[in-house]
Amino acid sequence: MNFFQKQCEKMKIELNKIQLKQFETYYNFLSDYNKKINLTSITNKDEVYIKHFLDSISVSKFLDLKGKLIDIGTGAGFPGVPLKILNPNLDVTLLESSKKKTIFLEKLSSVLGSKYEIINSRAEESSKLELYREKFDICISRAVASLDILIELCIPFLKVKRTFIAMKGPSLDDEIAKSKSAMLNLNCKIKDIFKFELPMNFGKRNIVLIEKINKTPKKYPRSFSEIKSKRP
Repeated sequence: MNFFQKQCEKMKIELNKIQLKQFETYYNFLSDYNKKINLTSITNKDEVYIKHFLDSISVSKFLDLKGKLIDIGTGAGFPGVPLKILNPNLDVTLLESSKKKTIFLEKLSSVLGSKYEIINSRAEESSKLELYREKFDICISRAVASLDILIELCIPFLKVKRTFIAMKGPSLDDEIAKSKSAMLNLNCKIKDIFKFELPMNFGKRNIVLIEKINKTPKKYPRSFSEIKSKRP
């Protein structure tokens, strides 16, 4: 725990005792549950703390997180749950298509004493519903798909002039080049890119901030199969 706290401090992220305890509870519950259902291939404690927890909350170093946030393809809760632990006042919604994983997230909420909304659905289906379309201040996604696909899946959830955060690995330049058409068609543009490295040589990371500049055309998003075969 001291190691994790020190790594957070190096990134100028402050955690209190309650938050540190919640991360410990999160790790223990995740580790035990993962023995029954495959939630993550990363199980080593240091790796979970750095590759999942620290990586998830790293966005707070570059962007002030306020309002309503939706995490697309959250899996075992990354980055949405760590961000909720870091910022209890953040209104967090987790979207995950796997029913088994959403059951885990429901149980995790009770274990952590942390409240967030859970949607068991696919992004391209939920974003067409009035309840969720253009209702969020922040949309975030981590390790889900290539940037051009993510733009079509995520931008429809955002209010105009709000931000999509794409958490990406080192091969970003190629993804950006392939995303120009998607950004044009989905009425959005890159606002900023932040680069950093995780401790212990766990890899280079890119945080891409994409601003929605106008309403999303009604035809988007298309079905996932169509997005992959006929990219905008």
